[in-house]
Amino acid sequence: MRDLVPALVLFTALLAGCAGGGPGGGPEPGPSEGPTGTRLALGFLPPVALPCPQDATAQVYDLTGGCSSFAEPVIEVAGDGTIWASTTCCYNRPPPIWTSRDGGESFELLRDPVRETLGVEGDFAIDAAGNVFFFDMFGGYPGVVLTGYTAAGEHRWTVPFSFKAADRPFVRAGEADQVYAVYSTLDTTVFLASSDGGQTWDPLRLMEVPCRLGILGQGPEPGHLHLVACTRQPRLWESLDGGATWLAPQDIPLPDDDLGNFRYADHDYFAQPPVVDEAGTLYVPFKHPLNGTPPADPIVETGLVTTGEPEDGLGIFLARRTTDGTWLEPVRIGPDGSNWFPWGGAGAAGVFALAWYHTDDKVPTASSTWVLMAAASVDADSEVPTFQVVIADPVPVATGTPTMIFGSPPGENTLGDFLQTDLAPDGRVVIGYARMEGEGTTAYILRSDGALPLPTTDYRNGP
Repeated sequence: MRDLVPALVLFTALLAGCAGGGPGGGPEPGPSEGPTGTRLALGFLPPVALPCPQDATAQVYDLTGGCSSFAEPVIEVAGDGTIWASTTCCYNRPPPIWTSRDGGESFELLRDPVRETLGVEGDFAIDAAGNVFFFDMFGGYPGVVLTGYTAAGEHRWTVPFSFKAADRPFVRAGEADQVYAVYSTLDTTVFLASSDGGQTWDPLRLMEVPCRLGILGQGPEPGHLHLVACTRQPRLWESLDGGATWLAPQDIPLPDDDLGNFRYADHDYFAQPPVVDEAGTLYVPFKHPLNGTPPADPIVETGLVTTGEPEDGLGIFLARRTTDGTWLEPVRIGPDGSNWFPWGGAGAAGVFALAWYHTDDKVPTASSTWVLMAAASVDADSEVPTFQVVIADPVPVATGTPTMIFGSPPGENTLGDFLQTDLAPDGRVVIGYARMEGEGTTAYILRSDGALPLPTTDYRNGP
């Protein structure tokens, strides 16, 4: 069993009584200073809802029948501060795309009659030339589709491919029109690479790993790729040359190696994406049983849903690999309870921020209240980093068990399988998340208020 290395945590409760008012049975809070060594606080502006496309003229966004659910948001912040956002649109309907050119104060629907006829759940990437790529799946039958846009949002092309995609695609981009993507079959994760903006894919750079729902990251160089997959024995696959060759996979260290089949995954995701800061430190956030305690009931995997909860709850952990290739011991971030779907963003050296969904209840019930949490650090690359942890949005995002709020098909009045976090060029934290409201789900974009100024950088590596 590995010794758990606690992070120094300054926990700021923004809502009285929420999240237990502190880390509970976790590591003791750190000093009163935040990660910058001052009392400046990580805080957030009011969230901005992505406007419902119900009034759009295209039939694809006809929401008759009561469908008003927009969940599982994806975001990408461009070098000029433009925010691209999308969500699942109900179920098996093409996802809307929104853009904000005022730093996230408002969003406009990007109309595209070609792309709006295809897809169900996509992901963004932006190359060094500012071109934007949206990699999506066909709804209802296997296949993927790549749509390219200019930085101004002008349609370049939409190209479908009859690959046997069964689940969520992810995409990254490098130099001009260099595109890297992954999608899942029923049993594996497939890597693809393109040198012409996704119009064709290089057969010599096709790679497949023996686990589904792998997630792709990159950095510090655009063609330095990192693929994380496998829930029971999580591993990192790494390419230094844009996917032409791959190094031998590395095991990712966990807080406790004695759990065996009691390791927990996010609906078959071991972790959310690997991200790399400007200096080259790699960060892999994940959720894991607290105190090494197996669940009260055996894990039963049914489709995409892992049922059962460990008696002591699920914590957020962060695995890190230094610039010399050394893995540091995982650190725990945030409070006790049940914590799901951490997603991080990295910027300048040591700068890392993440967000996730949290409930105080170690074993969630139908009445459990969930909130959005966030954390940030400027020394995340140190052996014992300091994180400032806050409730990012005091309005609850959902009530229920994980199966109730995460387990149904994305957009069917659930929060979906993840949220996303990115760092804007001005150092602000940007979060795309969902909130269950009434009979549907609304997607929101949340931006930090700048009171805790994270270092700015031109380095961009995606969410």
